[in-house]
Amino acid sequence: MSYGIPSLYIASKDSQLNEYVESYKLGKCFIKDELEQAAKFLVNLAKDPITYKKLSHNAALAAQDFKRENADKFVDAYISNSL
Repeated sequence: MSYGIPSLYIASKDSQLNEYVESYKLGKCFIKDELEQAAKFLVNLAKDPITYKKLSHNAALAAQDFKRENADKFVDAYISNSL
């Protein structure tokens, strides 16, 4: 995400990665038995600069939610609530 490029993940449909893809619209997630569909996704993406640009933009926006400073906020909140 931090590179601002579309993502392709091989993961289960109930995975966190699939949830990220669905919520941020930054690429596609395929299960391990969908390798042919994953390859087609890459080929189609290479032929479609508009979709590539859209997914890239979404990836760059999503990366803002996963910065180190945001992770530090979660840790601080966890520690504060544990005390």
